[in-house]
Amino acid sequence: MKTSNRREPQGTQRIAGVFVEFHDADGHCVAQSLFTPWGTVTIPHVGDQLRCLAQDTASGRRRLLTGRVRARHFDVQQADDGACLWVRLEVEVVRRGGTRRPRRGPVDFSAN
Repeated sequence: MKTSNRREPQGTQRIAGVFVEFHDADGHCVAQSLFTPWGTVTIPHVGDQLRCLAQDTASGRRRLLTGRVRARHFDVQQADDGACLWVRLEVEVVRRGGTRRPRRGPVDFSAN
């Protein structure tokens, strides 16, 4: 698995999906979300704030979480129709909200 915190992989791979893991201050995974296909062109960078619905690992309920991206991991896989890119974002929880969706689609994120 390739790991990068600075820039996105070079090339023309399509983004097959983005897996988001929300972690508490102690580093424990508290919620997860998977987005396939990834609808936006860019992937949030380290330091960006991200907000989306994620499934709580303890209760199984979907919750709106806001956090800061602390790491990005890239995995390029070969498929019959060419290379595809899977992305895993590690996000530290900043705020836990209700169950409403973000305003601009499944995921909101802002630059540093």
